[in-house]
Amino acid sequence: MRAPEAENAIVGRLLVEPSILDGIEINETHFCEFRERAVFMAIRDSRRRLEDQGVANFDVVADRLTRDQKIDAVGGMVGLLDFHASLGDNVFADIRAIKEAKQTRQVLSICDRAMTAIKGGEQGNDVTDRLLRALGKLDDLTESGTFFDNITEEVRSILDICERKERGENVFPLIPTGIKVLDSIIGGLKIGVVSTVAARPAEGKSTFGINVARNVSKLGLGCHFFTFEDGEKIFAQRMISKETRIPLDRIVQNNLSAFDLRSILSVEKDILDTKKMIVQRSPMFSADKIARCFRAKKKELNTKLVVIDYLQLMPGQRNAARHEQLEEQMARIAALAAEEQIAVLVCSQLNRDVTKRDSSAPRLADLRGSGAIEQVSKLVLGLHVESNAIDDDLQICILKNSFGRRGRCVVTFEREYATIR
Repeated sequence: MRAPEAENAIVGRLLVEPSILDGIEINETHFCEFRERAVFMAIRDSRRRLEDQGVANFDVVADRLTRDQKIDAVGGMVGLLDFHASLGDNVFADIRAIKEAKQTRQVLSICDRAMTAIKGGEQGNDVTDRLLRALGKLDDLTESGTFFDNITEEVRSILDICERKERGENVFPLIPTGIKVLDSIIGGLKIGVVSTVAARPAEGKSTFGINVARNVSKLGLGCHFFTFEDGEKIFAQRMISKETRIPLDRIVQNNLSAFDLRSILSVEKDILDTKKMIVQRSPMFSADKIARCFRAKKKELNTKLVVIDYLQLMPGQRNAARHEQLEEQMARIAALAAEEQIAVLVCSQLNRDVTKRDSSAPRLADLRGSGAIEQVSKLVLGLHVESNAIDDDLQICILKNSFGRRGRCVVTFEREYATIR
C-alpha cells in the first residue's frame, strides 16, 4: 500500500477505535499528508474524551480541528466522514508502510543535503563522514521495540484477523496448497518466508508448484510462476489436461477425439481465474530480476505467491563456487518474501545419492547444491515415489517445519493429468 493510502486508512481506523493508540508507536512526524496529520493529532489530543463516550465522536475531533484553525466546522465535519470508506485491512501493515515512508523521506533529505554540499565544493570525504553520522542518528533506522511490544503487536494482529473472519472476509494468514491432507498438517505456506519442495527429476515438483499456483488463483489471489526449464506452452498444456481430464500425452501429440476437442473448446470458462496467474519462462533470471518482474505485476494481480522452478538452474555470480551462488540466491529470495510479505515456493533438486540407499525416502541432507536451502527455508517438503508403489501414490515428506509438525502423507499423483490431490 502507498503511504498516503496507509495514512488515510490509519486515521479512519483511529476514528472508529482510538484505543489502538495504546499498541502503536507513531506520531505526527510519520504523516506527510497535512489533513491526515491534523486529524491524527486531534484524535490523539482528544482521545480521553473519545474513550469516555465509548465510541468515536466526529464532533469532538471536528471541534478540536476547528479550535486549532486546521479546518472549518462545517467542511471539516464532512471531510471526516470520508475516512469511513478508507479503513484498511490491517492497521499494523499500514503503520509499517508509513514508518518505511518516513524513513525513506529522511534518507532522501540527508542525501539531498549531501549532494548540495558536494556541488558547493566540499570534499567528498567530509561529506561522506557527515552523511554516515546523519544516517546513524535516524530514529526509525535504529528503532527497536521490546519483546513485550512484539508480542502485543502480534496479539493485536491475530485479533484483527479473527475479527475480519467474523465479518465474512476472506483472510489468508497462510496460503493453502489445495492438497487437503497436506494442509491439514502444515496449514499452508507461510507468508513472509521461503518454502521449498524438493524431488528427483520427474517426481512431481513442477506439478506440485503449478497445482499450488492454480489453487491460489482459485482463491482470487495472484501468483507469479517463474520457470527455468519448461516454457509457457507446456504449462498451458498441463493446465488444459488438468481441467479437461484429457491425458497430457494426447494433448502434446495432438491425438484428440471429437469429444476431446469439445472439452477443450469449453475449458475457457473454467479457467477464468487463471487471469490472476503469470507463468513466465525465465532463462538466466537472477533472484534480483525475479524480484523486479514480480514488483512490476504485484499490484495488478494482488500477488501473494511466487513459485520458482527450479533453484539449481538459477545463475549466480561468476567465479564463485556453486554452493556460494545458491546461498546468495536463497538469501535474496528470502529478502523478497520478507519485504513484500508474500509466500515464496522454491522447487529444488535432490542429490542422486537418494536413489542408492536401502530407504530412498528423502532427507534434509539430500538437498542438492547448498546447505543454505535447508537453513533459509522454513518449510521443506520432499516428494518421493517408492519403486514398488502404485503409480498414483506420491509420498510428501515434511522434512522441516519451523511452525508445526513434521511427518509424511501419501497423496494421489495423476501424472497423465498433471494433477496432485
